[in-house]
Amino acid sequence: MEFSTGVTLRSVMETERSACVPSKASENGPNRNKKTLEWRDFSRWKILLLLILCLANFLAGSCFSLMGPFFPREAAMKGTSPLVIGLIFGCYQFVTFVTSPIFGSLISTIGANFLHVSGLFLGGSCTILFGLLDQSQSGIPFITLSFVTRSVEALGSAAFMTSSRAIASTAFPDNVATVYGVLNTFTGLGYMAGLPLGSVLYQFGGFGLPFWSIGTAMLICVVFSFGFMPSTICSDDATQKYSGSVFGLYRSPSVCISSWCIFCVALELAVVLTTYSIYLEKTFGLSPISIGALYFTKPLTYTISAPVFGWIVDTKSGYCRRLMAAVPFVFAITLLMWGPSPLLKPLRPTIWMNCASGVVSGVSLGCLYMSSIACILCAAKEMGYADNLDTHGLVSGCYVMSTGLGSCVGSVFGGVMMQYAGFEWSLTVVAGLFVTCRTTAFDYDIWLQVRL
Repeated sequence: MEFSTGVTLRSVMETERSACVPSKASENGPNRNKKTLEWRDFSRWKILLLLILCLANFLAGSCFSLMGPFFPREAAMKGTSPLVIGLIFGCYQFVTFVTSPIFGSLISTIGANFLHVSGLFLGGSCTILFGLLDQSQSGIPFITLSFVTRSVEALGSAAFMTSSRAIASTAFPDNVATVYGVLNTFTGLGYMAGLPLGSVLYQFGGFGLPFWSIGTAMLICVVFSFGFMPSTICSDDATQKYSGSVFGLYRSPSVCISSWCIFCVALELAVVLTTYSIYLEKTFGLSPISIGALYFTKPLTYTISAPVFGWIVDTKSGYCRRLMAAVPFVFAITLLMWGPSPLLKPLRPTIWMNCASGVVSGVSLGCLYMSSIACILCAAKEMGYADNLDTHGLVSGCYVMSTGLGSCVGSVFGGVMMQYAGFEWSLTVVAGLFVTCRTTAFDYDIWLQVRL
């Protein structure tokens, strides 16, 4: 793979301007070089490949949220403090953040299929082992085993999450954003399914059954991946070794801005997922069923909207930066109205406002994720990265790294803010972060147009 090491910041911005700002042709209709995602155009193995990747991402989402309803109670019975319990949850995202850029850089050296299969195997095995922790001694032994098992599980998750998106991007080069949206949809569906599934399995089978069930399903997915995934998913030039890294992408201002948007989105999602139920119970005194209905409004609308906006970005690729500049403003207004923010003192919290805010923020989440990913891929190509597995691996690593860091910071930030300031102030601070997303993306887009 060839990469232009002498690219200057000015040349990067000039090429980004021509590639990412819509031309007259793109304003009048879809880019004719892009193809919409139609099943009849794909071979049988491509359809099977996408189904396997969707199943793996669904199980990954389920595995992440599975322990939420019951693990804090079980860990407290083992003498674990609330702070340590939060760190056990947070170490998953931290390990994902640290290791995903490494996997993204070495994907062609290690092998995309091997990385996917071995990551699934490692994650499934550690999930099964995690179900045995209730048999360990209380105190330090339980805490140590929890950290070790959860961290190794996150290592496997980072491996197959990074490789799955790189594989899908290489297999569907004309529909990268759409495929990202589909995979994110199944990850979100898995997250939503993991919460009630964990509760039901825990109630009927105790601590171990939820982990043994999902872990076994992941190992079965390993068998399908190993047996049916094609040995090659790309052309020969995609298998050439590449010596670059994810951090080389950050020479482009567009990649930096897009990664910041992805970080803020992941942070906001983690804040809401970890603290929203407490806010609803204290503010409205709702039943668990009602809380669950409001709790899942946001991830449900996100999982529906993500593939839709992925398709829009693929067919209207010139508008990815403009979407990235406009949507954070809508996101910020929605978060201010959600609480509502203490800055809007005349407003009082209502159920309908929470419903509307959940729907709008979920749609904005899908749009911002997809447009940011498209901008990273566009900038990578214009920096001289070839359109092959290595580049898709780097872009995937950049995405997973930003998401992991945002989720890790958001989980800690949400807990601290909920304890000392409240849910309303936490959303107010996050709204301020989205204002910075809007400002940087908008100003950079305007600067490119004026400069060129």
